[in-house]
Amino acid sequence: MRRTFHLHMAIVSTSIGIALVCYFPYFSQIISISYVNRKTNLIPIVLMILLVSPSIAKPLSEPAPQWPIILIKICIVQMYLSAGIQKLRKCGLKWLNGSILQSYFLNHYLWGDMTGSSRLAQNLTLCRILSILVLVFELTFWGILFVPTLTYVYAIGGILFHLGTHITMRINYLKYLMPVYTVFIADIVCRWLVAVRH
Repeated sequence: MRRTFHLHMAIVSTSIGIALVCYFPYFSQIISISYVNRKTNLIPIVLMILLVSPSIAKPLSEPAPQWPIILIKICIVQMYLSAGIQKLRKCGLKWLNGSILQSYFLNHYLWGDMTGSSRLAQNLTLCRILSILVLVFELTFWGILFVPTLTYVYAIGGILFHLGTHITMRINYLKYLMPVYTVFIADIVCRWLVAVRH
């Protein structure tokens, strides 16, 4: 049984290592496109954290250190916080009046014939509400580091946010972020697996 466990752990570690090595030749072909770079920059960082994590060599029933999960959360927090700060640096509090988001919706409608964007752009009040929600979401995401119970609320909010940008603007961050987002459910899944095994 122990030998089988070590074999599984070796396979997991090797798979993570191979994924990390393969990231660079795979994405180097398209990384010069700036929007792809922004979407994938967390992948090698998270893979590196997982590769050096001591818990990868322990059975699920044993307690594992929390620092790998916390480091991954910090990476995600940094991404959202920097996006919120960038909005304020570029637009200031004008971001909150909805007209900037409205112009983004119109731009994506003209660029990609996104009819959902056109409909949203016609309602300035809705654009104002969405602008405020996005900025509050991005600037307060760091709260998950200090109040872990907020993690699930922000994870669901993040998934809905990215689904919304994908549907209305064809900006699909989830394609690259979804594996990183699994950190939010790792604890629940591990507890469930331990309970099932006992």
